[in-house]
Amino acid sequence: MDERLLESAKQGVHRAGRKDLIDYLQGKRLTQRKSIRAKCYECNGMGELKDCDIESCSLYPYTPRKKIPTTSRTDALAK
Repeated sequence: MDERLLESAKQGVHRAGRKDLIDYLQGKRLTQRKSIRAKCYECNGMGELKDCDIESCSLYPYTPRKKIPTTSRTDALAK
């Protein structure tokens, strides 16, 4: 186990994936969903980034931090 990574995760921002990453680093088994959240949390600077914009990432379709389109409902209906 990488103690520095574990300490960094414990000090990180409280966002989705933090607890999952800590559990993984402590040797606990994770579900597929929790594994994805843990990796996204680590990749996003231990929760520092609010949104993920790495659309080329193979986990992007499953990330909890995917950028949500800002198109309003009325804009979508007008098209």
